[in-house]
Amino acid sequence: MCSRPGKSDLLNVELPPDLAQLARREGIQPDQAWLTTCTDLNLAGQYEEVFLLADEARLVTLGRPPSPGRTAVRLLLNRPQIREIRTRQGIGGGFVDALVEGIYVEVLAFSNARADVLHKAVAKLRTWLEGSPVEVGPDDDLDPRRCPTCGLPLQFKGDVCRRCVRGGAVIGRVLRLMRPYLGRAVLMMGLVLVVIGLSLVPQQLVRLLIDRVLAPVQAGHDVLPAARAATVLLWLVLALLGTHVLQAAMHMLSGRQASYVGTQITYDMRSRVFRHLSLLGVDYFDRYNVGQLMTRVVTDTDQMKGFVHQLTTGFLAQLITVVSVGGVLFALNWKLALITLLPAPLVILSATFFWRRIYPHYYRIWDANSKLSGVLNTILSGIRVVKAFGQEPRERDRFGRSSGYVRDSFRRVEYSVTTFNPFVGLLFQLGGILVWYVGGRWVLSRALTLGQLMAFLGYLWMFYSPMGQLTQLTNWLTQFFTAAQRVFEVLDTTPQIAEADRTVPIGPRDQGIRFDNVTFGYSRYEPILRGISFDVRAGEKIGIVGRSGSGKTTLINLLARFYDVDEGRVLVNGVDVREAPLEQLRRHVAIVLQEPYLFRGPILANITYGRADASDEDVLEATKAANAHEFIMRHPLGYDTYLGDRGAGLSGGERQRVSIARALLYQPRVLVLDEATSSVDTESEQLIQQALRRITRNRTTLAIAHRLSTLKDANRIAGLDNGRIVEIGTPRELVARRGLYYRLIRAQAELAGGAAPAAQADGPCGAAPPAAAEPPAREGPDQTQPRYLCPDGCMIHLGSHGALHVTIAGERIYGGVHAAYAFPVSHAEQYICLIHRGADAATEEIGIIRDLGRFPEAQADLVRQALARRYFVHTIRRIRDIGWKHGFVALDVETDKGPMSFLMRWQQDRAVDYGQRGKVLIDVSGNRYLIPDIDALSAHERRDFTRFIYW
Repeated sequence: MCSRPGKSDLLNVELPPDLAQLARREGIQPDQAWLTTCTDLNLAGQYEEVFLLADEARLVTLGRPPSPGRTAVRLLLNRPQIREIRTRQGIGGGFVDALVEGIYVEVLAFSNARADVLHKAVAKLRTWLEGSPVEVGPDDDLDPRRCPTCGLPLQFKGDVCRRCVRGGAVIGRVLRLMRPYLGRAVLMMGLVLVVIGLSLVPQQLVRLLIDRVLAPVQAGHDVLPAARAATVLLWLVLALLGTHVLQAAMHMLSGRQASYVGTQITYDMRSRVFRHLSLLGVDYFDRYNVGQLMTRVVTDTDQMKGFVHQLTTGFLAQLITVVSVGGVLFALNWKLALITLLPAPLVILSATFFWRRIYPHYYRIWDANSKLSGVLNTILSGIRVVKAFGQEPRERDRFGRSSGYVRDSFRRVEYSVTTFNPFVGLLFQLGGILVWYVGGRWVLSRALTLGQLMAFLGYLWMFYSPMGQLTQLTNWLTQFFTAAQRVFEVLDTTPQIAEADRTVPIGPRDQGIRFDNVTFGYSRYEPILRGISFDVRAGEKIGIVGRSGSGKTTLINLLARFYDVDEGRVLVNGVDVREAPLEQLRRHVAIVLQEPYLFRGPILANITYGRADASDEDVLEATKAANAHEFIMRHPLGYDTYLGDRGAGLSGGERQRVSIARALLYQPRVLVLDEATSSVDTESEQLIQQALRRITRNRTTLAIAHRLSTLKDANRIAGLDNGRIVEIGTPRELVARRGLYYRLIRAQAELAGGAAPAAQADGPCGAAPPAAAEPPAREGPDQTQPRYLCPDGCMIHLGSHGALHVTIAGERIYGGVHAAYAFPVSHAEQYICLIHRGADAATEEIGIIRDLGRFPEAQADLVRQALARRYFVHTIRRIRDIGWKHGFVALDVETDKGPMSFLMRWQQDRAVDYGQRGKVLIDVSGNRYLIPDIDALSAHERRDFTRFIYW
């Protein structure tokens, strides 16, 4: 009924008769249950039908006994025992938990195929716990995220189910691009000339055939003896056949060379355009939207490949209507027409083979282009983050890999096309050659006149070789010149932010930051900043306040050299930022943006974006200090949790804390905070401020803030208004002056319903307070630093109700503990977090097991069992078949849990990396299938797998 994913989506099901009979023997009355639902997994993580029954007084789980005489009841809880019931999501599935005597007890396990149903059941059970009446009806079985016809899970509500749907300077510059491939280009053009020369040979052979053999008298030659004439005819026909075979081979070779040169030039042009874009300043991207730039890089550069093909094949006419020409052929001579159709079965078979084998690769071309656009959109949208962390070379490499996928996809299809078309052409030519031979014999025997034969052959070539339409040339030239001009417009743009010819390195000694008479405007004649001058001493935290549009963020853009000043200087450690090496400047300054940008990919990759070589313990320290570790570990995949575009999957406050962790891991000497708490809730703001206080200690910091409470521990505050510094000093001094800062904090106080600040007040509105005290530590481990558990101070054991307990020497016993991987993809038995959930459902991390192998085997096994329950993943041992079905990738595999067949969407986030050589596949239901090492597959399996999963 529900032993395999997708078998049943019903909430209320009927208990099987044999199980119902066993339940009655044990005092359970299935007829009295208001809810009977089933799951597809048991608590050991194995496929099994387990049923959940709820009547007025009890909650029962039933399963078939493992042996005769054993009980069918897996768990029985009276309603007064249960304080709360919930679902808890794991990897590939989840659990139904009940809070009993202060401990969460696992009631049921389920795979993702039954997740929606069990969530509905738990919602009903919560109402039941409250003592309210519960109704279960047909509407509860409706799932808007499933196809109403076939039940296939959809990506979103209203999605279409694919299973159920039927249904002269420009030319010169382009030529110069071919210089690196001059040898191949010369060979390509030589082959084109050979093909053209060979196309002239058949007509000469025809002339000889008519003049020397078929009608020698008309040409003034002696009539050959019959036997001699037949021999000459045979050799001329064989020569004609050889010519066409050689011509087809030359077409094949020239087509391949054209494909190679065309795709390579397109790849090179894309790389050049993207490299140039990465060198352009942020101001360039202010003028163009991402869609326009993506079109130039992806679509317009593709015209280069079309240009190369025009050099080899030119424009050909559309096919002449086959039916009309075929009718003429039959009207002239139906016998010769039948001979003409002899190659038809081979053509049909080859076309069918081509369609089935090659057509899916056209979708791969589209998909590769789509993924290339996604990578490009991600990089260009986050260009400030890329530049702030000096990762331009890394992004060029990433873009190069994606562009290489497009190149290889085009090349594979076009290699096949340039092989198939000459082959089919050869088959058609074979029919014509047969007509020549048979028709010639008929002419010799006077069964057919020469005029009739020539007329038939004229129509025959019209049937086989359609003529080109030159009217399309204008259309192509227009597209090509327009696209090429847009591409060269990007390449001709001079980077506004360029590294000086002679750079001055930033010294190791911290001398702070200085803005020296800086004037700047995004429009040269409308300055935003006017004569700005102030200093930031080394290790000082200075706040920048002012109204919106006063130029606060512009100061940061100039410091990071996203833009260059129009007048004046910005100095870091006494070095003008225009003279400093860009890579060193970006390494020196880290920015936490107002709108944190996270890339599509794992959380870990986002945190280590500026320092790919950071150790795992460095990452844990940074996230702990940024108050990010706790919410990261709430995700089943921990630090390997895959985020969508712009960090989709995290809240605004969570994205900001990841951004702070990224900046902290970068270990900058200057930290810039651009309104880091302006768009988060109060609780997130408090957590972020705690993190900021830790990471700004003893670090030169510029903090822009609308919420002035963020600046309560600033040494000085600068007030910016209309592009000028109107005041600067300590908070107490500025309050006493009753200027801009005073008016801003008074406005915020009045908005919050508080009193206006007093001139002599201490704290955020008065004198600069001492370093803010950290919040009092909770009982248990320090939450600001990773706590690593050691075997000599920690004991892992089972407690009441079979729950996992952890005893910390000299501290306390933690009951109802769960284990979770911090890095489940890269570390199998390292960095395992032990998490305690109290009766109030609050979570508290007890500590982290750095290496499970150091613990006694019995304790390590308990942790492994807890992890196995949480991470329900199929391990693929063999791939029996992989192919297409309804637009999905269909796999038939052998797993550690038995043979499985499943569908997965052909999306990049449905096949994610596992370690160095593995992949995790996610099917349409969200179940996970692990291939630990692709290289360990057989050659046949690996070849088939990489046909579909190539990224």
